[in-house]
Amino acid sequence: MIFKEIFLPRQEKFYPLSNIPEELHISGENKAKKHCLPSFPRCLTDKLSIVNTRSMAKRMTTLVRREQIAEAALTLLSEQGLGGLTARNLAKTVGLTAPALYRHFPGGKENILASILDLLEDIKTAGLKAAHETPGTAVDKLRHFYDQQISLIQRFRALPCLLLSDTLWIEFPLLRDRFLKSYHAHQLQVEALVRHGQEGGEIRTDIGASQIFAQFFGQFLSVAVLHCRQGNMIDIEAQSKANWQIFVRGILP
Repeated sequence: MIFKEIFLPRQEKFYPLSNIPEELHISGENKAKKHCLPSFPRCLTDKLSIVNTRSMAKRMTTLVRREQIAEAALTLLSEQGLGGLTARNLAKTVGLTAPALYRHFPGGKENILASILDLLEDIKTAGLKAAHETPGTAVDKLRHFYDQQISLIQRFRALPCLLLSDTLWIEFPLLRDRFLKSYHAHQLQVEALVRHGQEGGEIRTDIGASQIFAQFFGQFLSVAVLHCRQGNMIDIEAQSKANWQIFVRGILP
């Protein structure tokens, strides 16, 4: 959507083109005559500008590019480990020069790892939203989120290597705290699904929601850990299916 920026003394307002109030509308004729609206002390036409759509597109391209680089960084992690995640190696992987990469990530490795956490946060948040909107029982909603987590593990095999690494937990404590904040936020949402199922008689009530969450988390974490170093250590589809069956049998009333 294109926006007009209307700059007024000591304030700034943004209106979609289709929603500009009539009193602020300037016709081509009025603009040509430099017509000034009586409600403002200076000519509005002298302060009217259009957002540069090129700069908006450039910012969007930058965001997409950062996500692509984050995905490439995860691929590099799976192939060479954290030691291989250098600006030079990553730049080569994505077809950039090292200086060009630093324009996206001026903070180096910490910024790169932060972009990976951003990507993970976005995917998990979208997965939880979709799970809540999934029709059916609380167990159906949990299954939807579980399947999304397994897909994430299949897509980014190196994620557990990063999330359990000393690099995240010791070298970059701010990133660790950021990850923990996200983890606890998602934990609360899953526990809310569990409690909803308990209230509806779908899930046993003699075990607390937080303990059921820990068991739920362990079902895909075990798959992730076994899968992260070598993709052929387990049959991920068969194991994830078996883990879910064991989990469901354990939480049914």
